Amino acid sequence: MATVYRIHPAIGIARVGNSPTEFFIGPERVGQFPEPPGGFKDSQCRVKRQAARFRIYAHHDNGSVEEITSAVANISWTVHLVNKKATNSSNTEPAADLIIDPGARSLGGPNQQQTFDTGTIGFAGIPVIVPLGEIRSDDQNHLVVLGGFGHSASPQGTALVDFYNNPDWHDDVSDGPVSATITLLSDNSSPPVAGAWVIVAPPKFAPHQDSAITLYDRLLQVMIGGGFVAAASATSYSQHVYPILQRARDTQWVENTAGHHTWPDPVIADADRNAIFARLASAEMPALNQPAGPPTGRLTAEQLAHMQRWKDGAFTNDWVGVPAPQSAITPDGLDRAALEACVGGAFDPGIEVGGLGVFLMLQSANYSAAFRLNHALVSPGNVTWTLSCPWQADFHECVEHWWPVAHPNYVTRGGVAGQSWTAGIIGSKADMVDKWNKLGFVVRQGSQHVEVARCDTACTGTGWLCRLLRRCLQFFGRKS
Repeated sequence: MATVYRIHPAIGIARVGNSPTEFFIGPERVGQFPEPPGGFKDSQCRVKRQAARFRIYAHHDNGSVEEITSAVANISWTVHLVNKKATNSSNTEPAADLIIDPGARSLGGPNQQQTFDTGTIGFAGIPVIVPLGEIRSDDQNHLVVLGGFGHSASPQGTALVDFYNNPDWHDDVSDGPVSATITLLSDNSSPPVAGAWVIVAPPKFAPHQDSAITLYDRLLQVMIGGGFVAAASATSYSQHVYPILQRARDTQWVENTAGHHTWPDPVIADADRNAIFARLASAEMPALNQPAGPPTGRLTAEQLAHMQRWKDGAFTNDWVGVPAPQSAITPDGLDRAALEACVGGAFDPGIEVGGLGVFLMLQSANYSAAFRLNHALVSPGNVTWTLSCPWQADFHECVEHWWPVAHPNYVTRGGVAGQSWTAGIIGSKADMVDKWNKLGFVVRQGSQHVEVARCDTACTGTGWLCRLLRRCLQFFGRKS
């Protein structure tokens, strides 16, 4: 029986956070949203990092799959994280001095750890160490990748001047290849393992929502165009239509969306289907409910085909209620869950990917298999290369409709809807660099999405009374 070994997810997503010790694993099952114990911040109002966890699967030619753990093989992991963002600004230093490249790090067995703590950036000939995170292995020898701590700085104290191009600045997001070697205990053989990629991105502040067009949707279209994946020929209301409608509905919790879509599921009346589809097919904004503003792109051809079949009544009405998250972790589910939590537009410059990174990722020639970037064609640091430097500058500047699930604009706080997410904390790009961790997270509580863990009160100390107050406020969904 022929077997192919692959790392999953093919593209993993980690996110920065400034908590020195606490982190959580990103989505691993389709339909799953993260629920870190104790919330998305630690007791001192520091954002927990999101880790990307990687596994190896044996894909047999009879269609079955088998996870490869330390019980059946010796596994060695290698990751190479790089940040090239400063080379895209109008800096005068040699490009080699502006690339934060600590080199690859490897783990040879379970319960090991290595840090990316030797990469430097040199402004005015003075190198500064910029840590990019770490890798760990658990007791089953899964790989866990943790990115940086959200630290951005100008070693020379240069002011931020632009949403994108800020000379003498750096941040600590990154990306790079993930590879592995295995030796099977059954026969001591060492078959090749198809590699993966990891992207370290900014936090996602509405982690219980996804964009109407996700990065998975965008890349699925690329995979279809490249012949890696076949286009769907049938449409399920629960699997294909409902996610688009629900993501549009959820936008109301992070944006002022007058006239947002409110039809209850299943939406099957002819007039409703025609009205919604007409909006989708003609509007530049894909969420059905966003007013005029910067374009985030249209639905992909695959999404639009599903909505066309739904509009025409050529779909399966399999609605029995909100679909449950995927029950088991699977290779395909890992690939999809990681990318569905990312934005699929706008890419100017973007959140997880953008600019040159999008150009690379939207070219099927850069893939060796479905969703699997070719390590021979894409270099470490290239996916995040032309994102804003630092990320906080663009995060402050590009508000109002751009990426509301990553950067909420208006939130429900203390039971009152339509409150500015940043007011009272952020007033400038410099504030975003210094205070981004004080912003609240928008999470689902019952039938609503509300802001929690906002840290703008006077009680910001580490004493037991302040810690207890913050916990109580977080529990009741009020600002903290």
